[in-house]
Amino acid sequence: RYTLDQDVLPAWAEGVEAADTCERRAREALKRRLGDGVVIEGNLEVMGKATALTSVGGNLSARKGARLPALTSVGGNLSAYEGASLPALTSVGGDLYAYEGARLPALTSVGWDLDAREGASLPALTSVGGYLDAYEGASLPALTSVGGKPWTRAPQKGA
Repeated sequence: RYTLDQDVLPAWAEGVEAADTCERRAREALKRRLGDGVVIEGNLEVMGKATALTSVGGNLSARKGARLPALTSVGGNLSAYEGASLPALTSVGGDLYAYEGARLPALTSVGWDLDAREGASLPALTSVGGYLDAYEGASLPALTSVGGKPWTRAPQKGA
């Protein structure tokens, strides 16, 4: 894993680590810009602000304190922790791990499996392509479609 130095990072990538083993590839991925937004083709772990980031092609780990107001899609897996802010995120192409207290207000679809822990709030989520593992206290009020077998650890709120 390579963490870019602050003097190399553009202003939008404060607190971003590129989970990439090659420094050159990490720098290129972080600098790639399309239109007004920023697109990351690889994997990321975010612990700070990335205000112009609109898409991550690989996996994303949004840690406590991550602020991603423009992010609309994650092509791979997403790990969302309590305190992470992803208000515009609408789709996750892979698995979603929504840890305790995760809030994803605009998310409508998860391509593969969903692991929703206690206190996870996904009020707009309508479809999960794979399996559903929902813990007691997970809120999934709009969920209407699950591709795999739902497995709940205890009664959940909403679904």
